[in-house]
Amino acid sequence: MMRDSVYQHLLEAKDLSVSDATTNLGGEQFKLLVGHLEAMLLDEGVRGGDVVPLVCEPTVVSVAAIFALGMIGAAYAPISKHAPASRQRFVIDNLGAKRVLTDDATLLTGSNAHYILLDDGLVDESAESAHDPVTYPVSPKSPAYVIYTSGTTGTPKGVMVSFENLEAFLRALDAMAPFGRGDRYLLSTELQFDVSVSEIFGWMHDGGGLYIASAVQAKDVGHLPELIVERGVTHAATSPGVAGLWSEQQVSNLSRSSLSHLMIAGEAFPSSLAISLGPLLSHAHVYNCYGPTETTVYVTYHELFPEDLKAPSIPIGRTLNGTRVHSYPSQRGTYACLAISGTQVASGYWGDEERTSECFKIIGGERCYLTGDLVSTDKAGELLFHGREDRQLEINSIRLEPAEIEGAIIATGLVKRCYVLMVDGALCCCYIRSDGWAASPSALRGALGSALPEYAIPRLWVRLDEFPLTLNGKVDLSALASEVRRYRKEMDGAESRTEPADELLAFLRKELDCPGLKEEDDFLDYGFDSLRLIGATIALEAFSGRHLPAGYLYDHPSASAVREDLDMARGETSSHLQPVAEKEENASRFGDGIVRVRLGSRLEDCCYDSSIFQRVYSTIGLDSFITHALDVSEDVPGTLSMTLLMDIMSYVEAMRTRLHKDGERLLSQVFSLEDVEVRPLDLRGKDKQGQAQAIDGLIKEEQKKILGHLCDGDLSGVLAFRLEEGRTHVVLTLHHCVSDGASNAILSTIFSLAQRGKLVDAPPHMRDYLSSLRLHSSTEEILAHPFTQRLASLPEEAYRLVDVDVLRGTLVMQLPDNMSLDQLLMMCANEVTKRYLAAASTSVVCFQMLFNFRQIDGRTFDLLVNDCHETMTYFREAGVSDLDFMNRLFGHLSSFHYGEGHSTGHAIYSLFPKMTKGQMRLQEIYERAPLNIDFIGEVDAGDLEETLESVEALRSTLRNLKKQARFTAFRCQDKLYILQVSHI
Repeated sequence: MMRDSVYQHLLEAKDLSVSDATTNLGGEQFKLLVGHLEAMLLDEGVRGGDVVPLVCEPTVVSVAAIFALGMIGAAYAPISKHAPASRQRFVIDNLGAKRVLTDDATLLTGSNAHYILLDDGLVDESAESAHDPVTYPVSPKSPAYVIYTSGTTGTPKGVMVSFENLEAFLRALDAMAPFGRGDRYLLSTELQFDVSVSEIFGWMHDGGGLYIASAVQAKDVGHLPELIVERGVTHAATSPGVAGLWSEQQVSNLSRSSLSHLMIAGEAFPSSLAISLGPLLSHAHVYNCYGPTETTVYVTYHELFPEDLKAPSIPIGRTLNGTRVHSYPSQRGTYACLAISGTQVASGYWGDEERTSECFKIIGGERCYLTGDLVSTDKAGELLFHGREDRQLEINSIRLEPAEIEGAIIATGLVKRCYVLMVDGALCCCYIRSDGWAASPSALRGALGSALPEYAIPRLWVRLDEFPLTLNGKVDLSALASEVRRYRKEMDGAESRTEPADELLAFLRKELDCPGLKEEDDFLDYGFDSLRLIGATIALEAFSGRHLPAGYLYDHPSASAVREDLDMARGETSSHLQPVAEKEENASRFGDGIVRVRLGSRLEDCCYDSSIFQRVYSTIGLDSFITHALDVSEDVPGTLSMTLLMDIMSYVEAMRTRLHKDGERLLSQVFSLEDVEVRPLDLRGKDKQGQAQAIDGLIKEEQKKILGHLCDGDLSGVLAFRLEEGRTHVVLTLHHCVSDGASNAILSTIFSLAQRGKLVDAPPHMRDYLSSLRLHSSTEEILAHPFTQRLASLPEEAYRLVDVDVLRGTLVMQLPDNMSLDQLLMMCANEVTKRYLAAASTSVVCFQMLFNFRQIDGRTFDLLVNDCHETMTYFREAGVSDLDFMNRLFGHLSSFHYGEGHSTGHAIYSLFPKMTKGQMRLQEIYERAPLNIDFIGEVDAGDLEETLESVEALRSTLRNLKKQARFTAFRCQDKLYILQVSHI
């Protein structure tokens, strides 16, 4: 290890303190934690020169892990926990990483690495193990960390920063913003952003301290000043956008606090911000800092002085110690481009010599990084920033390449061509949609959620028929920006043309600077960036007199949603469907409780060869339905029920689908909707038990009628009941030929959207889904697939059911917040297989898991009610850790099924009820697993007892099942239920 390094400082420093929201350690305790982690990492095989991905929130443990890796001479590569799994997997696989550190016990990246869990228990373990950290020899040129940034070719690039680069920066940082005994840094930046490097390491001096903001505290940027004051912070960093949110009172409080050095970086520093931060200048040093990731955080700085408060612009200043600046010609001609040399210049991009040679050149005999930033020099010899030579963008301190975003948008298949640009502070996309697809902003945003970080998804979407061109035939980006402004102006409208606004709506229009905002408009459709919404949230706190959490306007993205939440907080419930007083004389208008659905003509372009499960279910006459109920507050004639159901049935093609036998072919035919008549059955004279019995009886009658005519008959039914004055209880029942076990959750979403008038974007047709499904699902193709060969070569014990009781009936697990469906699926598989292997004492087991396709070839089908039920087959070997197993299973799911689009169900049953020899062989390989896990989705708390009773009935039905143990799993509120329903 280099002499006088930050790691040596840790060994020699005294009276250190480091804390986060839950842990507070003194210097010796922190050193023991670093030593314990170092020993653990060495035991796991980490060695000097390794690059280890770190998928963690900033905490005492994760910071200690960074120091432990540095002690060994290994590099850390921070990855956001909130990045899409595909991006996490790309970084891990691009690094060729064999080990990944994470604090998330359910992290799913799908990469085939070994996952090492960092949890709070390591703090207690370190006190018991008492390992002192040890520094190991390492080359100064070896990477200390690798940070991935957006790439011009559409893929992220890993910037390698060496130990030598890091130490040079820390020396220069200490000269710029000296840190001494009793000082404290604030770590409030996510680890994947380079500003965090100054916060992680800048505090390492005798008597120094570090406070690590929790994820909630860091996200609540509007209240960062209170955190600085409360925690006695002396050194802090933030962006101009965040500092611009602070009120006069907050700045005044900071001027009387312990804050002595405030570093502003990441984007242009407006002169208006200098004025607002003016009260700090008599008390603290405020810097405008500049530096790309490729030059190890900051390379230039300008300290603000009172005379800057009158300046038209704020310089990015002069260089830090050991750094030099150069210029090279710009194609735009007005300004020169900035190049940087010195010991802070990174060694290049991980595994990409071509990019490295393009961006790092010799100028004046020195190796320089070519920034692409346009600069000039003022009279004082300081640098002024004038934007970019290329199209690179910057969002709240994060640099992005439009090519990466554009590539992800094109990959959705919804867009033919697009351009991403920044217009008036908002990330925008101008696009030409693909033929046959009604691409909408909400559909595009949803499709990008699995490919891009949230901050890289455009806020404003402008659809064009063609792009404007310059005289030489290139896309005119200036004209595109004008199109965006024109579109935004049309959305805003003129204030005189909007409806009269009440106090709340008028307030939101003012704070968001959007006079055309309407009650139900989605804020995100207007392109408001995160800082605009944070600023509006802070103002809304004062307006409402309530403390609002970070991200409030993301969770309540319209005036109506804000109003409903505020009304509920005051105990004033409101509904979009206000009840109308019932008149006794209208009671005679109630009918037999059946809603009449009149179907119109057959829609030829929506008809298709039926899916596998439709053929199977209709052939065997499956007696299986799902029901969904909804209460509507309304007038007696049922006008609102009728309108709501018309909307839903027009939207959901499954509810207008009939099966028709044409020789050997089974066709699914979709019809137009002519009319719906609501005639609720009046049950107000019965008690609750009588009402329930009457409803249950009519539902069974409706299902019996549907079951008797699965071909050329209705496959869905609607019933309505008046249970009390002003309330109609509407029940939909659908046969499994047009639905599956997950459809209740989908229908709930559709009902909710319909009630709020949000059914705008039609979901994809089933025929499009099936067309995509058939592309990669031939029997021969899947038989030849390497995974099939691996599955077929498993030892016989993998397919043998051992007579054990795995769960002893039922397992109930408390869930962390915000668990995704993918995480729940993997958790179910993990718990069942781990417990089975332990109880059966076998080395491997094969299992099946039911899931639903949601994406094929990048096209999403989240709102298809009649989506294919698919079975995934996989295996687990004993000794594989939980995280490793879940990631291997997730990787298989996201590559074999989601990625390549394989459907084993289609390959096996495409000719049902006939089967070829190849299909029978495929069925033998994939369907003889001894364990079967069926995740049925979400269950409402009110339906929990009924669900448990239905599972108990299933246990009775399957009591003689001999060759397979079956499990049913579901989530109810914050608990995961896994029930063994056979082989008990």
